[in-house]
Amino acid sequence: MQSELETAQRRLEELNEEKTGLMRMAAHDLRNPLASLMLNIDILRENALPQDREPLDRMTAAAHQMIHMIRNLLDVQALEDGRRRLRIEPVDVTREVEDVLASMQTQAERKRIVLATEFARTAPAALVDRSALRQVLNNLVSNAVKYSPFDRTVTVDVEPGLGGKLVLRVRDQGPGITRDEMPRLFQKYVCLSARPTGGEQSTGLGLAIVKQLVTTMGGTVRCESEAGAGAVFIVELPAVPVGRGANVAVV
Repeated sequence: MQSELETAQRRLEELNEEKTGLMRMAAHDLRNPLASLMLNIDILRENALPQDREPLDRMTAAAHQMIHMIRNLLDVQALEDGRRRLRIEPVDVTREVEDVLASMQTQAERKRIVLATEFARTAPAALVDRSALRQVLNNLVSNAVKYSPFDRTVTVDVEPGLGGKLVLRVRDQGPGITRDEMPRLFQKYVCLSARPTGGEQSTGLGLAIVKQLVTTMGGTVRCESEAGAGAVFIVELPAVPVGRGANVAVV
C-alpha cells in the first residue's frame, strides 16, 4: 500500500507540473495577440469620430481585463514556484496610489465611479517592493471598481499605523461580503456570491495574490465588511523608521 501511495503521489506531482506548464504556455501565448489587438484599437480610436469611440473604449476595457487575468495566472504560479523575488526598499505609497488610480480612471469612468483619496500629512514611506505594492493596489482598486454599482465612490486612505506600520485602506460601496464567506476570501479560485456589476470577469486569483505579496513583504491584509454595506480592505505594511534610512533587501 505504501508503494501505491508513493506512485500516486508522484503521478499527482507530474500532473500538477504539466498543468502549471500548460497554464504558463497558454498565458504567454495569449499576451502577444492581446497586445496587438490593443495597439490596433488605439489606432482606430485616434481616427474615430467622437460618437464612434464608445465601442472602442469597451473593447479596450475588455482587453485590459483579459491581460489582467493572464497576469494573475502567471503571477500566482511564479509565487508558488518561488521564482519571484522581491526587492524591499523605501517607497512613497501615496505616489504609487495616485499613479494606480490614474491608470484606473477609464475603467472607473465607464461606471461613473469616483476614485478618491485621503492621505495623512505625516504618512511615512513603506518598506516594500514597488512592483508588488503596485500589484496589490491594482488588484484591490480594480476589485472595488468591479464590484461597485454605477455612480459610487471608491476611496483609498493612507496613514501611519501603530507599531511602525503604514496603513492602507481601500473602501468601496459594493454589495459587501457575507460572514460565512469571509474565511474563503483570500483563497485561490474562489468565486463568492457577489458578482461584478458591469459585465467584468474574474479568475478568483486577485485577492490570493494580494495576500501572498503582502505577507512576503512582512505585512498583513484583512477585510471588514457586512452584506449590503460595502467593504474595506486594510493593508498594514512595515514603515520606514522616522529619521532613519533603510537598506534594500531581497526576499
